[in-house]
Amino acid sequence: MKMAPRRTRPIANQALAALIAQAGWTLAATAGHVNAISAETRDPLFYDRSAVSHWLTGTIPRPEGICAAVEAFCRRLDRPDLGPADLGWPDIAFSWPADDPWQGDPVARLAVPTRVPSPPAYGANTATKITDRRRWQVSDH
Repeated sequence: MKMAPRRTRPIANQALAALIAQAGWTLAATAGHVNAISAETRDPLFYDRSAVSHWLTGTIPRPEGICAAVEAFCRRLDRPDLGPADLGWPDIAFSWPADDPWQGDPVARLAVPTRVPSPPAYGANTATKITDRRRWQVSDH
C-alpha cells in the first residue's frame, strides 16, 4: 500500500480538518463533494485533493468554493447551521448575479413557462418517424 507523503506544512485550519474528519472524508473525497455541489450551479468548480490540502494550510478558496464547501458539509453532517466561519473561513458577502432575474428563487424560476418543440407526429412512414422521435427524447447528458 502506497503511503501518502508526509505533511511538511502544519495544519492552520483546524476547524476544516475537524469537519473533514467528522464527515469521514479524505482530501480527494472532500474535493469531489465540493465539485459535485458546484456542478448543481451554473459555475462548476474543479478542485482536487491538493486544493483541499492548501485550504488546510490556510489558503481561502474563492467565494463560489466557500459556498459549495459549506453546502457539502451541511448535507453530509446534516447541519444546516454551518457557515463559512465553522469551516475556518471568513464570512463572504453574497449578492445574486445581475443576470438572475429570479434572485435565486427556484420556485420563480420553475414557474416561468418554457417553449419545448413538439416531437414529429406519426405518419405513413413509421420507421422514419420513430427515428425522428428519438431526437426528442430527454437524456441525462
